[in-house]
Amino acid sequence: MSNQLHLIYGDERLLVEEKISAFKRSVADPSLDLEILEGEISPAVLSSALQTQTLLGGDKVVIIRDIEISPENQADLIAPLRDLPPGVTAVFHFSAIDKRMKFFKFLAERAEVTECRSFAPWETDQLAEWITERGKKLGKKISSPAADLLIEVCGTDLAFLANELDKLATYVGESGEITPADVKAAASQGEVNVFALVDALRHKDLTLALTLFQNLLYNRVELLPLLGLLRTQYRLMFQIKALPGRDRNPYSVAKAIGASQFNVRKCLETIDRFSLDELKNNIIVLLDTNLKLKSGASQAVVFEILLTTLCGA
Repeated sequence: MSNQLHLIYGDERLLVEEKISAFKRSVADPSLDLEILEGEISPAVLSSALQTQTLLGGDKVVIIRDIEISPENQADLIAPLRDLPPGVTAVFHFSAIDKRMKFFKFLAERAEVTECRSFAPWETDQLAEWITERGKKLGKKISSPAADLLIEVCGTDLAFLANELDKLATYVGESGEITPADVKAAASQGEVNVFALVDALRHKDLTLALTLFQNLLYNRVELLPLLGLLRTQYRLMFQIKALPGRDRNPYSVAKAIGASQFNVRKCLETIDRFSLDELKNNIIVLLDTNLKLKSGASQAVVFEILLTTLCGA
């Protein structure tokens, strides 16, 4: 391995575990060439693990997971990392990091850094690319419409999506392509997600929107990012409604306003339910709600009032 220091951080479990597994597979004999440290360890334990080579002199990987870093111990933890023995690779994994700390600044300068984070609800284009690349690794081509539909059906949880892709690859058998029809036939419905709420609002279905919102609250969704997603969706609908002419081709509309075809196609399905003035007022209401959410008022109540307003009730 060319780089002896690696830092993996982030909250996306699937990406983290796949990266860690790759390092585990890189050693010839896990019983001799792999050491795993986690939790509360002393600088002396870390130094011993990193400075002790294998009995047969082969390469060694030390995986250090979510150890405790404090202002008091970080200098001692950095010391053994400055001069690792030949053939020893140190892989640090943290669920979250404080980039202001000296320890993480040191790793940022010296290590190969990999961030493993979940895709945000508005990053559908990047998530679709991830699905496409995952399909290639399974020997299957998955079209953009099929990837978009898979997101719509299954949500954004990568572990769930990976499992569904494995299932779809088996379902299509010898066929080299996963189509939207295959997704409709074989993909499982994922957990209630923000896309379902956005879709309910586009259809002005208040009863469904409130039910979905309660499910999201139960799953502890962050409301400010959700509000940001709604603002993005209503601005997009406003842009589409304001376009001259009646172009309904998702590709040309997306190109004209610089948006995702997936989001444009979903907006075009319901755009006739809204007037331009209504969408303008909705955007104002969303901006006002942002201030209310930050004012200390009950966020759940404020959001329910917002949903009622957006549905025209």
